[in-house]
Amino acid sequence: MKTLEEIEALLKKYQTFEVNSVFSMEDMFKRYLEYCKNIDGNKALTGIESIDKSLGGIRPGELMCVVAPTNAGKTSFAMMSAKATAAMMPDKIIPVICTEPTEIDMIERYLQQELNKFTFEVEELCKDLSFDSKSGSEIFSKLKKYANIIHVVKALKENEIIPYVKMLEELTEKKAGYVIIDHVQGMKASAGVNKAEKLEHIVSEMKQAVNTLMIPALFVSHTSRHDVKDKKELGLYSGKGSGEIENSAQIYFTLELETDMLGVDAETEKQLCTAENPRNKYKMLKLTPHKKKRGYAESVRLLMDTKTTEIKEYSAPPIF
Repeated sequence: MKTLEEIEALLKKYQTFEVNSVFSMEDMFKRYLEYCKNIDGNKALTGIESIDKSLGGIRPGELMCVVAPTNAGKTSFAMMSAKATAAMMPDKIIPVICTEPTEIDMIERYLQQELNKFTFEVEELCKDLSFDSKSGSEIFSKLKKYANIIHVVKALKENEIIPYVKMLEELTEKKAGYVIIDHVQGMKASAGVNKAEKLEHIVSEMKQAVNTLMIPALFVSHTSRHDVKDKKELGLYSGKGSGEIENSAQIYFTLELETDMLGVDAETEKQLCTAENPRNKYKMLKLTPHKKKRGYAESVRLLMDTKTTEIKEYSAPPIF
């Protein structure tokens, strides 16, 4: 067999390539054994026990997508996943790229969930507080367990994901364990990418970034207006600007309001939001897998607390 230098010289006649992208069967097997050896502490979680158990977590290099219509819990789902993974990876950082929510929106959501209050109640409670006051310190102490979740509030370009993650690793002196993008349509494309190709380009580059960083990633996406307008059941092609979304994501779920109440216990059903009672305690959501590489995950029902927007898996009686 020719030497590595001879192979490189030969292939330069045809194209630019990287030597470390060519693997023999032995090379691949050795690399896979090393990957498996270190995988358990490097998987991310959704925060939904049945889904995490069936999928075995989101593995390094995997991209998970959750597609949902407006007001169906996209940001709440991303927060739940960030919190569950941060608790499991205390020695790593979890960058959350917020392309739509502001830092005010995000901290208020954390406070809603920690204090079990509506947004107006959180605002009223905090308006006369200072950070160094006793009450301010007591409230902040509830947030310290999320110290390794770092929010980037900016509509990044797809080629800025790796630089921002690396910058955060250097600032915190911790490795990144998981990256979340809320939401993908808010990202910007590099110069020269036309509007029609924007999302396809962004998601494809996100996949490359995840492979380079070798960490798991989650992004949430809006649904196409067509599916929502026609009240269609969401599926594999329901993402806004669909095409590359379902191609690049190895794990693809939809999240939507549940309309089928079959099997829901009477007490929970009385507390659900309806057209007649829009201020009731819970919204019932349905999380449905449409693409997954492994596991036996099936549709699960979730309850979203209308006060705090916190999401948990449904079981009877209510788990809140």
